[in-house]
Amino acid sequence: MHTPTWRARAVTATCLAAAVFLALAHGAHAARLTFVSDTVTDSRPSTVADHRIVFGVPSGIPASGTIVITFEGDAFSIDPSFDFGDADIAVSPTSPIGNFTDRSLAAAPDAAHDGFSAGAPTGPMTVTLSSGGGIPANSYVRILLGQNATFGGQGIDQITNPSSTGSYRILLNTYDAGGAPLDEGAAMTAVLPAVGVDVNQDRVNPAVISNGMPSGTIPSNVNGVLLSVNTDVYSTCRYATSSGVAYDAMPNGFAHTSIGTFHTANFMGPFAKGTTYDIYVRCMDFVGNVNPNDYVIEFKAGDPTGTGLGGGTGGGPVALPGTGGGSGGGGDTFPAPPPQPSLILKGLGVPGTPLSILQDGKQIMTARVGDGGIFSVSIPALPQGTYSFTIVEEDAAGDAIASYTTTLTVVLGTTNSVTNILLPPGLSLATSTVSPGSDVIIAGSAPPLSLVTLAVISQTNAQNPVTTTTLANGAGAWSVDLATKGFAVDTYLVKARAELAGFGSSNYSNPAYLGVGKNPSSKGLIGDVNGDGKVNLVDFSILLFHWNTDFAGTDFNGDGTVNLTDFSILLFHWTG
Repeated sequence: MHTPTWRARAVTATCLAAAVFLALAHGAHAARLTFVSDTVTDSRPSTVADHRIVFGVPSGIPASGTIVITFEGDAFSIDPSFDFGDADIAVSPTSPIGNFTDRSLAAAPDAAHDGFSAGAPTGPMTVTLSSGGGIPANSYVRILLGQNATFGGQGIDQITNPSSTGSYRILLNTYDAGGAPLDEGAAMTAVLPAVGVDVNQDRVNPAVISNGMPSGTIPSNVNGVLLSVNTDVYSTCRYATSSGVAYDAMPNGFAHTSIGTFHTANFMGPFAKGTTYDIYVRCMDFVGNVNPNDYVIEFKAGDPTGTGLGGGTGGGPVALPGTGGGSGGGGDTFPAPPPQPSLILKGLGVPGTPLSILQDGKQIMTARVGDGGIFSVSIPALPQGTYSFTIVEEDAAGDAIASYTTTLTVVLGTTNSVTNILLPPGLSLATSTVSPGSDVIIAGSAPPLSLVTLAVISQTNAQNPVTTTTLANGAGAWSVDLATKGFAVDTYLVKARAELAGFGSSNYSNPAYLGVGKNPSSKGLIGDVNGDGKVNLVDFSILLFHWNTDFAGTDFNGDGTVNLTDFSILLFHWTG
């Protein structure tokens, strides 16, 4: 399907992998392809994905010439039903990022159609140009493989990633009609585990209950005792006075301390001398696992206090305040509670930039992004609870250029890590006001080699954001020369986000405002997508149409997904 200049399709994959590598030459007989890239929609092992392959052809490709795509090492898997309906080919005369015009595909080439074949199960794939026209020298070719192929129909089949993580080359070769080689190159695609939040506790098994109290003998004349147990992880505990009662049916609950691993309950008398009492306990841990069997607290009522015969064999009872107490000797102490939880934040940012780490909005430490763009921050031990952490990336003047926020609950005895964080880009405008039709340079910084998507949104009508992409270099610098030809006189919100193999997409950057034909002014009425001066059902309908996409016009909070948060923002500004 033809993609207009400065437009980009919505990416619906949850994990976008974009790896761009140098074009490789394998002999003196062929020139190098330029701007070789392969963008895949999912980088996880053994997962189906779409591919977006782009490359420049210095030599051009004549009519009836061929493009051969080889998946090196036979690591990728191609379904036997993969055919021309699952592929698109388009050509741009000037740019690798836009102005592509689709060419028609069929199973076999003719005067009006290019032919496409896919060699199952591992390739190669071949595009044979029509006899009616070739591709000019120094043009750019875009090939879509999978469900992203929509020119003339919707693609169905996708390509399955290798089962092992690592980097894999996709070789690209062009030939003339007689089979003589023209240009060649390769793209590198990384297959990586998905982004995740990891906790070191194996919570397949329920909590371990221990150290039940009281045990042994208690005085029979106390009014009540304090029951207590320890658990190895945060849990909620209940008890019954008969065995075999399911956790949900147990009538009595324990209170727990702030750390959630020491649990107590008042158990009231009267107690009959010589009677043994059994208390049956079950607990549910913080992920919902429940003990299938009873843990038994057992004690016996003995002589009343004051006779000299009271005492416990295991440490004595714990009596309620004001009721007297047992006279037993010391026994086992309660075990030490689990250690405080720890947290590590890892990801990519702009090489060498300083970071401020905020906990619940308050700065707790500073760090710096390494030369390769990698950062790793260890948060000091925390009390168990729920926290919001923000990583703020700063420029040389100490001003914030990007930030990332995550909220999570940490539990005693766990080592937590939030990995594969991709910090948003920073951006600035060469000028905040331009004449209609003039160009403006928008530049900034981003994680090295990431794909930067720039969105330019009209403040009068946000339904048709202008988007373009570029690549950050190895130092993280990027720039776009934005042409405003065709732009109406208006204020435009400008924001950017980054995408990288194995890291998915970042949130959007802090916005900047560009005035075309006027001084820029921020729009006060958030949620007015169609620009009619109201936030009402029309705007709500537009938001619903783009639900669960990354449509910049209705992604009000800039987290990369149109969802309930954006709906809440729209409702807050509702005018009817």
